[in-house]
Amino acid sequence: MTCDVGIVTAGLKPEERSYIKANPVDVEDWGTLTATFSDGTKATIFSGDMIMGGVRNLIETFTSGGALFANITPNTHLVSYQTSEEKLASVYITEKVDRKTGWQYVCLEEEWTRGYLQEIQDFMECAATGRQPLSDLALAYETIKVNYAGYWAAEEGRRVTL
Repeated sequence: MTCDVGIVTAGLKPEERSYIKANPVDVEDWGTLTATFSDGTKATIFSGDMIMGGVRNLIETFTSGGALFANITPNTHLVSYQTSEEKLASVYITEKVDRKTGWQYVCLEEEWTRGYLQEIQDFMECAATGRQPLSDLALAYETIKVNYAGYWAAEEGRRVTL
């Protein structure tokens, strides 16, 4: 896998930050990771916390039999275009978006869309019934390995193989 990360907002002047709500401290606000799996399939993961109009987190996976695209943030449940702030003045759009005008990606049921409710539901069912969680330590371990390899690749500027 290869990876690149950075703190893009660090180089912005105050007047350039007027539409960007990110304010990272000791962490990157932009990253991209490309992974090639043992069967030759590939994935690109992109994350940006400083994108004009809010957060952007996308996953694209290409396989021999198809393609998968995940618009995590912004999701495309409801796309809005408004010319006036007043039209949706009382409507919450999504995190880090303070404007209602122009094209906006409204996150319907944000807690559900981002998986928070499903995580709590799974935890409570495990606590009540004693069953194993849907996402266990093995998955967490593999996820941390991929994250670490990505940061390692970014730091050394080379491909890292797991």
